Amino acid sequence: MNSKFHILKPGDKKCESLSTQEFFSNQNIDVEINGSPAVANGRVYFMTNEELYCIGKKNPMNVPIPSGSAEAAASDKPAWLQVVPADVMLEPGHGATFKTRLYDINGRFIKEATAAWSLTAMIPPPPLPNAPPPKPGAATPPAPPPLKGAIDADGKLTVDNTPGQFGNAVAKIEGLTGRARVRVVPVLPYAQDFELVPVERTPAGWVNAMGKFQVQQRGDSKVLVKLATPALASPLVARAYAYMGPPTMHDYGIECDLQGTKARDDMPDMGIAANRYTLLLDGNKQKLRLFSWDALPRIDKTISYPWKPDVWYRFKLEVEIHGDKGVLRGKVWPKSESEPQDWTVVVEDPIPNREGSPALYGYATGILPTANGAEILYDNVKVTPNKNTTTSSR
Repeated sequence: MNSKFHILKPGDKKCESLSTQEFFSNQNIDVEINGSPAVANGRVYFMTNEELYCIGKKNPMNVPIPSGSAEAAASDKPAWLQVVPADVMLEPGHGATFKTRLYDINGRFIKEATAAWSLTAMIPPPPLPNAPPPKPGAATPPAPPPLKGAIDADGKLTVDNTPGQFGNAVAKIEGLTGRARVRVVPVLPYAQDFELVPVERTPAGWVNAMGKFQVQQRGDSKVLVKLATPALASPLVARAYAYMGPPTMHDYGIECDLQGTKARDDMPDMGIAANRYTLLLDGNKQKLRLFSWDALPRIDKTISYPWKPDVWYRFKLEVEIHGDKGVLRGKVWPKSESEPQDWTVVVEDPIPNREGSPALYGYATGILPTANGAEILYDNVKVTPNKNTTTSSR
């Protein structure tokens, strides 16, 4: 972010700086370098927000391999089993075909082989390092279900019509095990009221939600909660998007009920997202914002919007692309009142985002080392295609 590219030599305890290069624009102001470098064919590539750079020799493929580094031939004893592809995203009722490859202890390819296949549940992530221990007598959340579908001896998988799933396709050969992750995303229209999601879980098929969001029983119904415990004090997890669809989804609108709580003097930021645009209520500033890319907003419509904690609000965001122009419309109103006829904010984007996953946004503010911050509750999510549009996640 500060216009500098570093080359470091790692040591046992620290890195030695070999080179630091600073970049400026033609106006002699800093330029940003946000992406990680990419390495290919003996060259290093990286981008600033203005230019693409390459570090390397002109003919890197002709550089001789240093003596003594030639690798020995692969052995015949398998030590690793690889499943290809390792990660797939499918629509309900669709499928994929997997291959299995055997490698020796040094990572050298031996051969492709026929495996024994099964479908299992997704392996849950480990608990957060600072997460408190379970309360005495607390019920253990139910184990996630196995992936629903069928896979044959040739590795051909077909999932069933469940609108959202996570799971693994597992291959076994000669005592070795390999896995592929399978995510099944919903097609539109899609609705989620969380009543069928187990408590302390997140909806199947959603990403970036586990550990940051959680379904909880509140009164007579279940809601999704943006957690605000001391274990989530870092902004990296206190602020999060929960994505429910694929990144290629387009031509749709999203609605949701949201409620923010108050912790001491703090109220959260809460909202919804479509096509990489976010509509949110800023709690501490009492603002309504419709923007794209919060780090350096390219589109940002902000108005004053006083709102209260512990009150349900209905959010609605629509994104339409008309040729080279995007039209963004957002509205927010207390759920106890009738939907207003007019949109609260309307923005035209001359360089629109043409696709992106629908998502829920939350920033749990006011988290202390020994006290929870301001939570956010979500309910009654609806994602629907724009009028006269046939929308697919593919």
